[in-house]
Amino acid sequence: MSTKVSVIMPVYNGEKYLRRAIKSILNQSFADFEFLIIDDASTDKSRDIIQSYKDPRIRFIRNNTNLKIVLTLNKALDLAQGEYIARMDCDDISLADRLAKQVAFMDSHPEIGVCGTWVKIFKYGVRKVWRYPTEPGIIKSLLLFQCPLAHPTVMLRKKILNKKLYYNPLYIYAEDYEFWTRLSKYTSIANIGEVLLEYRRHPNQVSLRHEEEQMATSDLIRKTQLLQLGIQPNDEELKLHQAICSYSFKATQSFIEQCEMWLLRLKTANNVVSDLPQSEFMQVLAERWFVICNRAANLGVWTWNRFWQSPLSSAIYLTWKQKITFALMCGINITLN
Repeated sequence: MSTKVSVIMPVYNGEKYLRRAIKSILNQSFADFEFLIIDDASTDKSRDIIQSYKDPRIRFIRNNTNLKIVLTLNKALDLAQGEYIARMDCDDISLADRLAKQVAFMDSHPEIGVCGTWVKIFKYGVRKVWRYPTEPGIIKSLLLFQCPLAHPTVMLRKKILNKKLYYNPLYIYAEDYEFWTRLSKYTSIANIGEVLLEYRRHPNQVSLRHEEEQMATSDLIRKTQLLQLGIQPNDEELKLHQAICSYSFKATQSFIEQCEMWLLRLKTANNVVSDLPQSEFMQVLAERWFVICNRAANLGVWTWNRFWQSPLSSAIYLTWKQKITFALMCGINITLN
């Protein structure tokens, strides 16, 4: 019997939050799914917790040895029988209408191969919303700088996958980011502008325990994309690009000038190879240019003039509030009549 959705959830020593994650899937308003749970040779009580549920939609598989996240995810992709594959992590909570809304979106947008959602982050009682971009062209363009999808929210079409389009174990701790960059060459990616998952932040989270490795792998992914644009960056250019990606820099006039030149170089390179949608890519470059200048407002009126004199500023729309705030930060006196 065919099923509409395969929810895939890898588990490794997840006993602390596992029950809430499982219940959040079993309690979905959309019922036509299989719940593929793969226990990656846990040493805690995860296996007992999973097997305590008797819901027939659960397919439980246990790895004999610890394969790690990437190989376990690829195993799940092989085993999934649904038209759509939905990711889930064993420490998060899917809201009750998550699957229903993602299925409705995918059914009505056949050109979209991957669909994520906004997430609500909760950590030690503090909650905030991560609002990811929703437009496919913006998402594809942003991949040169960051990962614009929350991995545990993603739903994708099974039919777009093949052995060359699986998670790559060479990019552990950023395997999802690298996966989206490859998928973006074959299909469109979108996000639903609505919170459909609660994302738990805790000290044992892989992304926190392996933050340095994740950053290094992400830099490698970005370097690969630069090469695809026809740019062969040297070490200094890579450091500059990394600083622009993370907004981690000490603002000086020289550095801001370098940023502008680099962003314009990216625009020129893309004009040649047309790897990214030119209008949306220019918008992404312009928005990054504004944030850089905003963070260099301590340089005063020089930053204000540099921002507006750049061809990058022509591609961004700023509200009057944003303009006034930026001007005041640059030390410009404004008189309102």
